[in-house]
Amino acid sequence: MCMPFAWILLSPKELQQFSQSILALSIFISNIFFANNSGYFDGDANTKPLLHTWSLSVEE
Repeated sequence: MCMPFAWILLSPKELQQFSQSILALSIFISNIFFANNSGYFDGDANTKPLLHTWSLSVEE
């Protein structure tokens, strides 16, 4: 659902990180991906629409 909005609103660098977060989410390692790339309350957290999925990876 958020992919069309990401293509429109995100810069090329942010879109690349978004694609990497989708990959990490699909194999349930988004908690590791986001821990290595940013903190939950960092300023750039606003440009990471899938940041909340880290908890799903922990549960799996």
